[in-house]
Amino acid sequence: MAMARLVPEQIRAILPVACAWGERFEGYALASGVALTPDQTQDALAAGVVHPEKIRLARIAAIPFPQEGVLAEVNLVLGFDPRSAVGLTLRYGIFVVEGALRRIAPCWRTSLPTSPSTSA
Repeated sequence: MAMARLVPEQIRAILPVACAWGERFEGYALASGVALTPDQTQDALAAGVVHPEKIRLARIAAIPFPQEGVLAEVNLVLGFDPRSAVGLTLRYGIFVVEGALRRIAPCWRTSLPTSPSTSA
């Protein structure tokens, strides 16, 4: 099965919309999430994160994905299925789906607050 592709002109047109969407949801995670624990901070540093103190973890019911507009169309064209996603990182904002918590290391599981679901 051939994967759909975007040409550079399409990417240049979509990029500002995608960046604005990402910044909006990163802001939600930064406002509602919690800082990393000391163990998580060590994991982040080991992974090469320069400023782990800026990271915030937000627990949500479902990963926010665009439901309409050009970004929703791009998801369909490229075959992205947001229902299968269990986490999303938008710069310093990290979203983790509640049901996925049992699949991650205990030090990451315990620090996540319960957050309301978000709509895209």
